[in-house]
Formats: sequence, structure tokens, C-alpha cells
Amino acid sequence: MPQTSFSLKSAKQQLTRLLNEIQDLLQDGDAFKDPWQYPTESGEIFRYILYNKAKVRNIIDALAFKEQAIQMLYANATSRMEDIKKETMTEGSELECNFDLYWNEKNGDMILDTSAAMRHRLEQRIVELDCQEAASKLDILNFKDRRGTSQLYTELDQPTEHSALPITPIQHPPRHDTTETPT
Repeated sequence: MPQTSFSLKSAKQQLTRLLNEIQDLLQDGDAFKDPWQYPTESGEIFRYILYNKAKVRNIIDALAFKEQAIQMLYANATSRMEDIKKETMTEGSELECNFDLYWNEKNGDMILDTSAAMRHRLEQRIVELDCQEAASKLDILNFKDRRGTSQLYTELDQPTEHSALPITPIQHPPRHDTTETPT
């Protein structure tokens, strides 16, 4: 039993560490719940978008990694307890009961659900950043297009030395009177 309880103790310690790390990441993710405060300068907006996308993506990836690690540890622990249960029913049941109590006290399921919901919200925030990035790029293109078009019209409206072309009167060939009567 000492080796088995140590194994369970080790699993609990690892799970506790990972659950705490997820809670820290959830706090980091909460920092991105407020609306984005985009800078007004075009050069700054792209840096802002790239920086925040990278930061949010890192939180999403870390949450997913920690969730997966917890699920693997949890599955390994329950599998090990099932094996022990097959050998000695009372010892396995006692370990299983102890582990379930631990998991409920730590709110393991709630933390995993909250983490999945946070990842979903952060994915939505990345979509918002992607949309803002696309809109900003379009604004820049439209601005350049408007500036180029208005500049073109301004240049066309300005008289130049070649714009005043001399107008030569049209010279018609002499008219031949065709009213002669045939003889």
C-alpha cells in the first residue's frame, strides 16, 4: 500500500500544480475581456494587433496543453486505481474514493470547463483582432486609392504648358457647285 498511496499522492501533486497553472492562465486570459483599445496611428495599430494576437494565442495554447496534461494524468490515475481494484477491491475502492474526493475539492471539472470556455472566448478575441487588421489594411488601401485618385484629378485640373493646345480652324476644301445641268 505505501507504493500505491505514493503513486496517488504523486498524481495529486501533479494535478494540483497543473490546476493552479490553469487558474493563473485564466487570470491572464481575463485581462483580455475588455474591449480592445486600438491605437489611432496606422503603424501602431498593426504592432498592437500582432502583439495581442501572439499573447492571446500563447494563452490559448498553454491552456490547451495544460488541459491535455490534466486529462492524461487523470486517466492514468483512474486506470491505475482500476487495476488496483481488480487486485484488491477494498484498497482500490478506498483509493478511488479518496481521489474522487480530492478531485471534487479541487473543482477539477469546473476548472477544465472554465478553461475550455476561456479558450473559446480568446479565439473570438483573435477573430476580432483579425477583423480589425483586415479593416485597417482596407482603410490604408482606400486612403492610398483616394489620395491617388484625388491627386490625379487635381493634376488633371491644373493647367500646364501643354494643356493649352492651339486650336486651328478647320479648313474645308473649296466647294464645287454641283448644280450644273447636264447637257
